[in-house]
Amino acid sequence: MEFKIGDIVSILHQVGKYTILEINQTKITIEDEHGFAYKIDSSALVPQRAISVLDLESFQKDKEISTRKGQIPKSKNDYFEIDLHIESLTKKDSNLSAHEKFLLQLTSFKKFANEMIDKRQKKFRIVHGAGEGKLKNEIRGILSTKKGFTMHDDQYSYGRVGASLIEIKLSVAEKF
Repeated sequence: MEFKIGDIVSILHQVGKYTILEINQTKITIEDEHGFAYKIDSSALVPQRAISVLDLESFQKDKEISTRKGQIPKSKNDYFEIDLHIESLTKKDSNLSAHEKFLLQLTSFKKFANEMIDKRQKKFRIVHGAGEGKLKNEIRGILSTKKGFTMHDDQYSYGRVGASLIEIKLSVAEKF
């Protein structure tokens, strides 16, 4: 990847935003938001780019078309369900960073939950995967800030939970 002085970057597996100050053959000097400089190998850096609201809106339009005129498919237990695996939400050749993918998953969840309230559904299922639990925990945290939602483990796969059932008390549920 080619970088230039002034680019905003992130370091793989770390949180933070850095600005490129100097580029040498093997190392790049970066500065964090507190003014501290670091020399780091360029292979550990990834460029940051903004994702605009328009990108998300066009994604939602593409998703609605692909689900037959905006209908949300029901699962085998007759609950509405959304698969939050990134492969289900974006095109295969998507160039989103891990953070952008995570934000897209959360945005998709919130829009889906609002649709369930609008459709007066008392239960729905989210498929979040059985990975490290970051997405599941974030959704649990988001739901704890809203009235009218309860989240339960729903699907077991080799001893791990990969889906959750969300119950909505429609009389008090708050939209996102």
